[in-house]
Amino acid sequence: MKKFLHKHSHFLHKLGLSLSFICAIHCMVTPFLLVALPLVGGQLLNEKSEMILILVSGLVGFWVLSRDYKVHESKIPLMLLSLAVLLTGIHWSGVFGEVPHFLTTLGSFAMAAAYYLNWKLHRKVCSHSH
Repeated sequence: MKKFLHKHSHFLHKLGLSLSFICAIHCMVTPFLLVALPLVGGQLLNEKSEMILILVSGLVGFWVLSRDYKVHESKIPLMLLSLAVLLTGIHWSGVFGEVPHFLTTLGSFAMAAAYYLNWKLHRKVCSHSH
């Protein structure tokens, strides 16, 4: 399994970055779709798809970013990803009752920023081509 993950780490970088940006776009567009397309909105924007997107992106993110931390030794991407998970977790847990949707949007932007910063730091330090 380790060989497979190591061999496909470049793919995982791209996957994580793509998922986080999809999540950010989804969070920005959702309010407009809910207003403009109420019939389609219920099918495309259900909570299960959002949870799966956040969960997969977060898991891939922690694996990729913790692995890359050993390369560039910057904690900032991991801190941003932790903030993203905290913000989206607060929204989805319901612990604080009804939490504004902007926390999830802010969390998705923090996740995208973590992936992007990690990618820039990795490229700066790493000598192999991407």
